[in-house]
Amino acid sequence: MMKDMLNILVRDQKMETSLARAKELQQYAEEVVFLAKKNSPYHDGLVESMLTSPEARRILYERMLPRYQDRHFHFSRVVNLWRYRERDTTPMAIIEYVDRPGELRPANPVGAARKQHVAMEFLQSRRGRRKHLSEMQRMMQSKNSPPLDAAVLERCRFECSKYEVAVDVE
Repeated sequence: MMKDMLNILVRDQKMETSLARAKELQQYAEEVVFLAKKNSPYHDGLVESMLTSPEARRILYERMLPRYQDRHFHFSRVVNLWRYRERDTTPMAIIEYVDRPGELRPANPVGAARKQHVAMEFLQSRRGRRKHLSEMQRMMQSKNSPPLDAAVLERCRFECSKYEVAVDVE
């Protein structure tokens, strides 16, 4: 049953099922992408044993691997729908792959885009400053300069100085 559900999930990129099945399926959904990214004959055999449909394997290798090239983990998400199936009152959920067109909510960015995202949230609101203060401090004190323009860096330094955080960029 899990192999069939995994084939459907990879083919459609999103499916609605019970919450318990979605949480169980998420482990396999993460593993199949992780194994496919290793790109060796042994791991390809494992992927082939998990995805029985040739169409699902083709979608995995052609569409999903380029999409998740920069993402190391957290390829899927389970969203609780907070409603129950009528016949047996089972809680329902949606499991979906992130970073795809038409997803329920955008995934948090990774890599250099993450630094830009953190800086923008840090500057937009007080909640963002409380949430990302330590990350901004680490980012600005690192030896590599963050991939931000000079105006954004100056505003970040100014906001950090309000919290009496010493930021020295060399």
